[in-house]
Amino acid sequence: MNDKLTILFRIPQLKLFKQPVRLRIMILHSDEYLFLRSILPFMFIFLFGSGSLKCHAQGNASQKAAGKVINEQELAKRAPTYTISLSGSVNQPITGWGCFPGFIDWGASIGNNKKLQDEIYRDLGMTVVRVKIYPHYDNPDGTLNTFEIDRNIAHQIGTFRSYGITKWIITTWSPPMFMKTFNDTLGIVNGQPNHLKPEFEDAYVKFYTKVLVYLRDVKKLGTPLYATIQNEPDYAAIWDGCPYEPEQWRRVTKKLRKALDEANLTMVKIHGPDHNHYTIAKYFGKDLSELKSDPELLRAVDGIAFHSYDEGTQSGGSTAVEARDLILKFKNNLKKGNEIWQTENCTVKPEDLTISAIRQLRSMMRDIGYLEANCYIYWLGATENKNYSGEELIFNNTKTKLYYVFRKLWNTAIPGKFYVKTFTASNDPELASFGPDPMDMLAFTGTGKTVILLTNMTDKARNMTIKGLPGNKLSEFRTSDSEDMISVGEKAITKGESTVYLPGHSVLLLETNGGM
Repeated sequence: MNDKLTILFRIPQLKLFKQPVRLRIMILHSDEYLFLRSILPFMFIFLFGSGSLKCHAQGNASQKAAGKVINEQELAKRAPTYTISLSGSVNQPITGWGCFPGFIDWGASIGNNKKLQDEIYRDLGMTVVRVKIYPHYDNPDGTLNTFEIDRNIAHQIGTFRSYGITKWIITTWSPPMFMKTFNDTLGIVNGQPNHLKPEFEDAYVKFYTKVLVYLRDVKKLGTPLYATIQNEPDYAAIWDGCPYEPEQWRRVTKKLRKALDEANLTMVKIHGPDHNHYTIAKYFGKDLSELKSDPELLRAVDGIAFHSYDEGTQSGGSTAVEARDLILKFKNNLKKGNEIWQTENCTVKPEDLTISAIRQLRSMMRDIGYLEANCYIYWLGATENKNYSGEELIFNNTKTKLYYVFRKLWNTAIPGKFYVKTFTASNDPELASFGPDPMDMLAFTGTGKTVILLTNMTDKARNMTIKGLPGNKLSEFRTSDSEDMISVGEKAITKGESTVYLPGHSVLLLETNGGM
């Protein structure tokens, strides 16, 4: 019996082949025919299955996308519509976005983790970095602890400079502990505030200045834009801190200005008070009376720096109303043209990441829109915390919802190229368009582009009809429980108007093709 067998079969035309394919398989032994019969089904699956499965998957994806659009259209029809109007006036320029990257002195991995460094220094869109002078940088004999400086703050500055970030601001949480009341870095010891001893004020500003001179002259790292003498001077912290009474704060600020000038650091400006809204009046005086009555202090203080913690008590509400009044008087009259910086804030709430992002963004929009901050510095870049603490943008290598919004906003509203625009005040109780409390909307305008940020803190969807829009189209990017600044389409702008849809608990960033 002839044991040679030839099998011919034809494959129909598919996208995989430009023409029908004819295959000839030669089997030399009859028992191999049985083998061929066993593998033929798998050959057909290989040849036909992948294409059909891909088509099926694409079909499902298309159906899901279409279903989502249809579903949102139906939801939008049922949602209430609010009308807001973009103001015609242009306010302050945006001059910086940034954060305090992390506690590298305490071993934070951002000090040497290239992936984290890329995510914070390269991808986020930061243009300015906040750094701190640690108390152990000084030795009791007055010399600098250059070993600690080199491996910590100098290393940190060198790292972000390698990413092209050359702007930085500096402060301290505590003077060297031997200069303080209780020989400890903590802000409070045994229930008592741990102050800088008056007899060490001169030594303290000399130490502060020597660090900056060392970073400039020895490490060749340049100089900071701004310095503050103390982070949160009206708080006796249970961590590193140093509370200052207003009189001492003003005295030490003047001494620092003199020390900087003597060290040829006149380009380093001093901001303050570097604490919550209410402290502007406390340290500068009601109606800025302390600045007005003291020419040396007025010369020493170049700008206002504030934080926004304790919403509703130390920040926001009546404290923000007073702060705005003082800020406008400072920058429009007393020190015309000088900048206002929001230098630290976070929610401090270990809550749902979407809610946390919305909460922080609403505070940020108030700080920039109502309090007219030129630069916005978020508190903390990255930590190794296993769970979100309400402070960091990245925890345990997990990016937060806020990280993605900041990344989109900061890379779109470029400092030096965009100005702030607000929305006219609305009487609708459901909207916070402009005022001393956290706001739902803010815009940034530049040449040929306007960026609008909208938030919906409620669990109910809403439509927003926006009036006063420049250009003829806008692009939408959204964050929600299931989205991280993803593109959700484009809308036409007709006669300066367009309507957009915000699901409950969402953030919408819009880019128009028109600007200043």
